[in-house]
Amino acid sequence: MPDIAIGARASAVTGISLERGLLMHHGRVVEAVSIRDALKGFFDFLRPGRALLIGHNAKVFDSRVLVTAATNAGMIGLLKMQVLGFLDTLPLFRHMYPRRRNFQLEHLHSSLVGGRFAAHTALEDSLALERLVEKVNPDQNIMEAHTFDVEFVEASLSYLAMRKENLKTLYPLENVNVTPSMLDKIAGSGLRMEHLRAAYESDRENGIRGLFRQPLPDGKARVTRVKSIADKARNFFDRAEFMPPP
Repeated sequence: MPDIAIGARASAVTGISLERGLLMHHGRVVEAVSIRDALKGFFDFLRPGRALLIGHNAKVFDSRVLVTAATNAGMIGLLKMQVLGFLDTLPLFRHMYPRRRNFQLEHLHSSLVGGRFAAHTALEDSLALERLVEKVNPDQNIMEAHTFDVEFVEASLSYLAMRKENLKTLYPLENVNVTPSMLDKIAGSGLRMEHLRAAYESDRENGIRGLFRQPLPDGKARVTRVKSIADKARNFFDRAEFMPPP
């Protein structure tokens, strides 16, 4: 049973909704269990041995949902014991068929396997992906290139949480026309507003620019080498300095 509201967009895609405490699928009441009980059933299904879980767009969706649920339920240790890792078939198929434009599961299944299925239902999606992988039969090297473990997912979730918290402090920079994508990049680099303020106070002319230009191990800049972007952030503090107190 979901413990948060199901969005209208998700309901439109999956047919799943929560009404008066009842879980519905296309208007019909379906049996629901707690997330913890669902995970117990899932782990029982995986036994014995360790499994490689295959999903379409698993890196940015399915794996994160599963790891978050297991962590919140205090069952992440069991997940690591029973799951060897994840294989994401979305980048795998993009690698194998670079000239294709549509990589939706329904389209891939229709053109490579043949036939239609009830998309966006867990069982039918899983069976369709199984047929698709068996039909395509990717070699081991390609599969390994698109495989990742539970620890990778944990690190990704930690990074996203860090970026989200940092971003909350940076929204005032929108007032000097720093774009949302650049705010994401600044936040993702580990910087918060107090770091920018400290850099500005240490060197009002070049402090923020130097902070943004800090080299990473791969030689890239921490944020950007574009002077105009650093100047926008500097201008924010220039303006703040001359604003009268509230």
